[in-house]
Amino acid sequence: MKTFNRLFLFAVISTVILSACRRQGPAKGIVTVVDKNNKPVYNATVNLHARDIPAPSKPGELEATQTTDASGKAAFEFPNDAIFTIDAYIVETVTDSILGTYKDTLKGTSSIRLEKDKTVEETVVIR
Repeated sequence: MKTFNRLFLFAVISTVILSACRRQGPAKGIVTVVDKNNKPVYNATVNLHARDIPAPSKPGELEATQTTDASGKAAFEFPNDAIFTIDAYIVETVTDSILGTYKDTLKGTSSIRLEKDKTVEETVVIR
């Protein structure tokens, strides 16, 4: 009986220790870019960057750039928690009867706080 109690106690302690050491997953963010009419913007460039933080030990730890898909979404993943500034933009070719054809840049800015083991979503309107 003593052997059983010791094995049971060992199993309980091992389970508690191993569950406390569980590795957390990455911090994930999904940024959706929409236009002024709330329609998704395809192929917009989305930059996430953390400011006022010492340089990262690995490239890409505190900044990343993605392009939105057909649903206007860009997904990001970082190893640590951080607050990021979001800069989104797209360059359009515009044809005007008076000005002719020219390039116009639509931009939007927001912020997002990412935490390990969580997926956070943010929408940015570009104008």
